[in-house]
Amino acid sequence: SSEFPNSVRMAAILDDPMECSRGERLAISLAKTHINNIVDPSEKARLEVDLFELLRDSEYETADTTCQILPKGVVAILGPSSSPASASIISHICGEKEVPHVKVAPEEIPKS
Repeated sequence: SSEFPNSVRMAAILDDPMECSRGERLAISLAKTHINNIVDPSEKARLEVDLFELLRDSEYETADTTCQILPKGVVAILGPSSSPASASIISHICGEKEVPHVKVAPEEIPKS
């Protein structure tokens, strides 16, 4: 159908390159592949995910990165996982622009 775009673009903001960035990158890549494999090929829509890294936990850098991402036509922003302060700033900016912000947090591992 012609009403579907050729691609749906999301952004993922990674903020912990030392700890779990490789795992996050892999999870995002696998999820994107899975979604693209289950979409009906006749729809001709693909999910694209642009990755961005916050190099330091800075309010200015977080706001600047978010404001650079939004004009790219993303339908949602995913992350970051390590900084609640950065996530709060991103959530606020996304709320103002009416773009969904998907918060990401490490899974709780039950203590035995």
